[in-house]
Amino acid sequence: MTTQAIHDRAMGFSRIAGFPKEQGCIDCTHIALQAPLEDSEMFRNRKGFHSINVQLMCDNMHRIMSDDARYPGSTHDAFILCDSVISAMFQQQPERQSWLLGVKGYRLATWLMMPLRVARTEADHEYMSHIATCSIIERTIGILKQHFRCWTILEATCNTPLRLPVSCLLHAA
Repeated sequence: MTTQAIHDRAMGFSRIAGFPKEQGCIDCTHIALQAPLEDSEMFRNRKGFHSINVQLMCDNMHRIMSDDARYPGSTHDAFILCDSVISAMFQQQPERQSWLLGVKGYRLATWLMMPLRVARTEADHEYMSHIATCSIIERTIGILKQHFRCWTILEATCNTPLRLPVSCLLHAA
């Protein structure tokens, strides 16, 4: 990433709701599967259906910056993030130059901002602009699912997770 790209992304996010130094929004989404023959329960998510849990990170223009489709539906979003390249990259920043915005379900980190449950002070209300900014990832996921209706239900095969990032790359182009 060039310094200019980092600056441009931060400015783009700042224009949405005044949230400074943001580099991306992150969330996971469940892509339904037909129940696999082996390890079926690993793919059953908290909502009761079989899926893979796909982590996506996007910029302010809905461009996919990172995707990870390696985990069965029972895997928690926070685990996927901790095990990802994204986590390692942001932890290696020498000083806090930028951060990600996450949705509930992740653990707070020095590089990951989370929504407040309740805004009690004026500063809390200002911070809640996070919600308007972070809705970008939710809209991005909606756009992807609209474009790629095959994400509605996939047959569980070994190479299913490998096809999903290709969809993301096509969307980002």
